[in-house]
Amino acid sequence: MRGPSSVGWIVLLFAVGLQACSTPPQTIPDPETAEMGSMVASVLGEARQVVVDDDGSSEAWGRFGAACHAHGLVDEAVTCYTRARELAPEDFRWAYLLAVATAERGDEREAVDSLLRQAEGLRSDYATLHVRRGRLALAGGDYPEADNAFRRALDLEPDSAPALLGLGQTLVALDDSSQAVDTLERAAELAPKNGAVYAALAGAYAKDGRPEAAEAAARRGRHLGPASGIADPLFDETVTSMGASARHWFARGRKRIESGQFKEAIPELEVVLRERPDDADTLYLLGRAYLGLGDRATARDHLTRAIGGKPDHVPARLLLARILIDQNEAAAAHEELKMARAVGPDDPTLLDELARISIAQGDLEAAITDYERIAELIPDDARIRANLGTLHVRRDDLQSAVAQFEAAIEIDPGYVNAHHRLGLVLDRLGRTAEAQEHYAEVVRLDPDHPARERLRR
Repeated sequence: MRGPSSVGWIVLLFAVGLQACSTPPQTIPDPETAEMGSMVASVLGEARQVVVDDDGSSEAWGRFGAACHAHGLVDEAVTCYTRARELAPEDFRWAYLLAVATAERGDEREAVDSLLRQAEGLRSDYATLHVRRGRLALAGGDYPEADNAFRRALDLEPDSAPALLGLGQTLVALDDSSQAVDTLERAAELAPKNGAVYAALAGAYAKDGRPEAAEAAARRGRHLGPASGIADPLFDETVTSMGASARHWFARGRKRIESGQFKEAIPELEVVLRERPDDADTLYLLGRAYLGLGDRATARDHLTRAIGGKPDHVPARLLLARILIDQNEAAAAHEELKMARAVGPDDPTLLDELARISIAQGDLEAAITDYERIAELIPDDARIRANLGTLHVRRDDLQSAVAQFEAAIEIDPGYVNAHHRLGLVLDRLGRTAEAQEHYAEVVRLDPDHPARERLRR
């Protein structure tokens, strides 16, 4: 069926544009203030005007679609991408974004997959497209197709955690538990803070007959929670970059901080702070940014304000505690962490910080108690086991130290420092031959390690 004529598109443009651009629609997230709302309306209005001035430009229609898409106007985005694609059928961007917007709108899986396949025909080397196709097939129960799509993504990007997660989930569904475990363990290495990976890993361990590992992974998944969506450079460059709501400025600032661009993050977050002067999350991110730049005083001020507005803001208390430690205010840091602990008594990150403070204050027993609780919550954390071993050495409980170092090595056989520390403890216990075995393993893993001096010639 033929689409509307040029005149028809102009009429549709005005029907859509006047609705979408004259005032901020209700579907736009976060229009808390008139000024922030006017920023969104301005972006949409300018993109609309470009189309009015040149309705035969695929770029203009695509950009208008991206502006609508960025602010939650998915139906309007689909309309604009469709027109952009008609004007430039070989442009991968509009074909791909049309598929993405159609999926977000909730269209039938077959329709979305058809659009993704058409986009793939224009550019087959975009890994995220294959991840999206894999997820679509997995959700629809087409496991062989999902397997193919995720493997294609991994051919293009071998270290793609989303593709490994999807493939692992698919392998669980196909009852290939052994390969699923290997795949998901690799995903966990690449995305250690993604709770969805550990949830999937729990299912893989369960099917592989490893109930204890399954329970540990499930606990970790529940603690971490799901991560954000898949990385999509084209979407970010074309759509997310046009976002003008507080949510978009906040997201861009957070992303810059996570990539170490602290200076660039500050003006973006200050846009949000002008509209939300007491927003604890924004103040916390600004604290992170200033701390990243070495300005502890300004970071401390922002974090204090964040806690003042939201006393249960655990990340802000944790970061403030770290600053207090650096400024030799261990007692004040400990108080911050105790307040945070009241909010999340079984938060491993928080317990880790409490243990560090206890060590700084010379309270080894308190540190051991906290690390033992972490080991209960996350039994497969080799670093925690090694830390426990080190603390037992400091309190001269060498047998307990041996047990913890051995546990760390069982979890991570390539843990160089655990082998080295265990060797030192075994030497002190007179178990020289065993110590030599661990020194030899250290040197095998790290030929330049000082442990080579302890090997007998």
